[in-house]
Amino acid sequence: VMLLAALAVAEVVRLVVEFARAGRPQRDPVRAAVPGIGTAVAGLLVILILVGLPLGVLPWKERIVNQDGGTGYAWPSWSPLQFEASPASYVRGWADWNYSGYEGKAAYREYYEIVQTMARLGERDGGCGRAMWEYEAELDRYGTPMALMLLPYWTDGCIGSMEGLYFEASSTTPWHFLMQDELSEACSCAQRDMPYGRFNMSRGVQHMQLLGVKYYMATSDLAVQAASAHPDLTKVAESGPWVVFEVANAPLVQPLLNEPVVLDDNSGSQHDWMEEPRDAGGRNDGVATRWYMHPELWDVMVSLGGPDEWERIGSDEVIPGQPLDANAVEPAEVTNVEVGRETIEFDVGRVGAPVLVKASYFPNWQASGADGPWRVAPNLMVVVPTEEHVRLSFERTPVEWFAYLVTAVGIVGLVLLVRRGTTRFGEG
Repeated sequence: VMLLAALAVAEVVRLVVEFARAGRPQRDPVRAAVPGIGTAVAGLLVILILVGLPLGVLPWKERIVNQDGGTGYAWPSWSPLQFEASPASYVRGWADWNYSGYEGKAAYREYYEIVQTMARLGERDGGCGRAMWEYEAELDRYGTPMALMLLPYWTDGCIGSMEGLYFEASSTTPWHFLMQDELSEACSCAQRDMPYGRFNMSRGVQHMQLLGVKYYMATSDLAVQAASAHPDLTKVAESGPWVVFEVANAPLVQPLLNEPVVLDDNSGSQHDWMEEPRDAGGRNDGVATRWYMHPELWDVMVSLGGPDEWERIGSDEVIPGQPLDANAVEPAEVTNVEVGRETIEFDVGRVGAPVLVKASYFPNWQASGADGPWRVAPNLMVVVPTEEHVRLSFERTPVEWFAYLVTAVGIVGLVLLVRRGTTRFGEG
């Protein structure tokens, strides 16, 4: 908008000058450029005042205090200009806060200690795993509310972050924030239109177990007391205001006791999977949302694909309070689970029984030694082992290879155009 306004001013000046010159002999180019130069210089001075005064960087400025106690800047009283900028610009303070580094914050020692505490927990035998922390607005004291998302970075991938850097890229995001609501005295509830309720430690622990969370980090008195009383949470560390609990019965790979059911009328789009239909309060109540929020349905996973022998149902058959018909299977024993940056490997005691893999589904996942993976609610994966060793890896898809090919063709074309040289077209 500001660029368009500047262009408008320049065009108006140009039109006025051209109108004034109408019918007059053409002057020399230097004199003809004077109006444009004058316009640019005048515009620059105006911008310097409008931007520089609120920042407090102009000479002879005076700091002023507003009626509400805030601060700003003004020209000194002896100046013919009596322009005020109130309140003062936040840009300088914003830049200082964001670029002074974690070490520059008053709460750095607290942040350092909780990171080191989590790293030490990860050094135990089988100690690596995902961490879920209670949200509080005061997390900004570390420099950003997202500071704890760097746990994987500081611990070389040992302690995972449930929220995660760039979490907007994962379709698991809505379910994370529903869980955050249950485990925080005051959640951020960043995903819009979800059926948020209230603090509920019992339900929150169930969701942590479903999503494979190993550690829960609480800080408020409410959360610490509720977590201390829960039988599936064991206190394993303290650091500053943080109390860390280990979550029982939350494996990353888990055999299923029943075959999943396949939705034969659901495309898996956000609209079909998460959003529709809406409940009376205007909140999302899609099939995955309904399944996730009602643990009585969890005995049977809801899938978007699977073998022909799995039962097919409609999305409207997933009804809270009415458990789905279960087709029991003999569960396979899962051992030797190894999780890499782009791989998940494990062994099974027998083939043919479905296994739940608690990682975010994405089409790039490919299975070796198993059929699948298929997406199951809320956004996890299920496979059916065909061999005793199963390996899931995050691979390139045909769409990506096609995009690389098009890029390569474009680069070759650019080189050919450069080698061809300049093409000149005649007049006529």
